[in-house]
Amino acid sequence: MNEQAMRISAVDVHKSYGAVRALRNGQLRIRPGETHALVGENGAGKSTIIKILSGAIQRDGGTLQIDGEHYSPGNPHEALRAGVGTVYQDPQIVSTMTVCENIMLGRFPTKGAGTIQKRSMKAAAKQLIDSLEIHLNPDATCEALSVADRQLLQVARAASFQALKFLILDEPTSSLTPSEVNHLFQLVDRLRRKDISVLFVSHKLDEVKEHADEVTVFRDGQFIASHRRGEYTVDSLVREMVGRELEAAPAKLAPPERAKSRR
Repeated sequence: MNEQAMRISAVDVHKSYGAVRALRNGQLRIRPGETHALVGENGAGKSTIIKILSGAIQRDGGTLQIDGEHYSPGNPHEALRAGVGTVYQDPQIVSTMTVCENIMLGRFPTKGAGTIQKRSMKAAAKQLIDSLEIHLNPDATCEALSVADRQLLQVARAASFQALKFLILDEPTSSLTPSEVNHLFQLVDRLRRKDISVLFVSHKLDEVKEHADEVTVFRDGQFIASHRRGEYTVDSLVREMVGRELEAAPAKLAPPERAKSRR
């Protein structure tokens, strides 16, 4: 496989916490403008590789590349500068701030003695919101937003970085209604048309089958397989995830327990 043609290439990535091997032989290959799903049971290593890609933790070994170039972010800010944004399951927004302020957080335009240019900031946020075709009021206070709108806000904030190439969505639909899920994936499709690659983690395998161009399976901290759309069934994914045959293969596994340190 030509690693140079991949937007993201992770090969033999591994991470340990003392005697606990959270990830070994972690592999992901994601093409430009592709929607890619990552699935696996709790403890499979999904959270670990996401944190490595987002710069939240450092890998112990293995190689990472973005667009064929070495990639090794020391923190999430370095990941963003390299074009990698992450939207976590728990909304990371400041509820007391407005939609506009959250989008531009840490990058408020200033003039003179540090005076914030609120008009310019609002105009930039509105332009971004309109370009993504999402219905958010730049002046709305975030504490009044629904869970779905908070997800969209986080995606908009990631997309506000002009260099965005790769977006990670961690369990993005776990608390959404079916109509809200459709709205989110419509936004994902618009990002794809901008040549942005999207990786989403999900336990909803019917959702994976519907929306992912390719799916990668992890089990027990290891890469198991990757499949293009149409090359697998929900049952075959479950067999790879659990490593055995099931009498009745569920389309949705139990959601991860947040008390655990890894999936």
